[in-house]
Amino acid sequence: MANEKEVFIPVQGSIYMPGNDDKRSLRIIYSIPEKGMNEETGILCLIPAYMGNLNSNVYHKMRSHFADAYNMAVLQCDYFGIQHMGIFQEELSKMMQSGEFKSSMDIIPKENWSDCNDMGAMQALDVISMIFWFLRKIDETGLPFNPEKIIAYGSSHGSYLAYLINRFCPGLLKLIIDVSAYVYPVFLETERSLCIDVTNAKKRVTQKIAYLVMREPHMRLQKEFYDLSLLYNDFRNDCRIISFHGTEDKMISIEEKEQFIKAAGENAALVAVRPCDADGRLYKDAGHGLGVDLIKLYSFIEKMMPFSQGRSLLLPEFVCIQGECDWLELSYTNLYPVLKWVKSQAE
Repeated sequence: MANEKEVFIPVQGSIYMPGNDDKRSLRIIYSIPEKGMNEETGILCLIPAYMGNLNSNVYHKMRSHFADAYNMAVLQCDYFGIQHMGIFQEELSKMMQSGEFKSSMDIIPKENWSDCNDMGAMQALDVISMIFWFLRKIDETGLPFNPEKIIAYGSSHGSYLAYLINRFCPGLLKLIIDVSAYVYPVFLETERSLCIDVTNAKKRVTQKIAYLVMREPHMRLQKEFYDLSLLYNDFRNDCRIISFHGTEDKMISIEEKEQFIKAAGENAALVAVRPCDADGRLYKDAGHGLGVDLIKLYSFIEKMMPFSQGRSLLLPEFVCIQGECDWLELSYTNLYPVLKWVKSQAE
């Protein structure tokens, strides 16, 4: 049985609060193979999407299974604002207790700019901070691992964040396994509609959720720091990418995804999943998320992805991403990630 541990590490405070130097606490759970780590042990980062978190049964199973079955150190964190990304159970319970059943509920999450679903930079930074913390731990304890086998695995928003991480810290990830990532987070500009079956009432409720970054667009980053097609323009991508995307995805079309994967370069490949491919084993449908079995899919990919063994990991000390007006600065001195949002003086 894999050895699972939970830690809390200090990480950078919100970039949306100027002058805020307070640290946040990032919760991490990681699993180490029962037999320990060796020169072939890789690092697998599980990045949940909406509705996922460290306490999800499926992720607990994945952390334990992947560690022992594939000789991986499996890492996962509750990144910035993730607590605002699930079902709003409190509001649902209040409605049920009042006896006034509504088929639709308008939800305003209890967010602020120090803790919100920012859908981008801060969430990606937390995952980078988790990986760097583990790399420091490896260095301090002298544990062996394979630096050529650092993988990010997620679906929808989770794999979208993997693409941001690869852009923010080139050279860190060696493989991205993407299921249905969008190129631009749609909930930045539109409400999220979440349909919930209420078993006791035998009815369905739609929660219409307006996130803070949608309600206050003047406070968020500019579009070029969210849009992958802009972020990857003129970017040399050295990370291998395998993307699974449904031909009936309503959140992002297969044509738009094909265009982005092609622009990501020769290391990126797209698997278009058609309705006839949905046999109930790997995929249940050809829509967003594919109804995929993440455990079976990883097993399928692992067999076709050989990894070389490396002795060192080449990471940037500084990355600057220039926007039309503002820019993002990321520094990685001593494996401590720091992100700065530098605003144009014209503002």
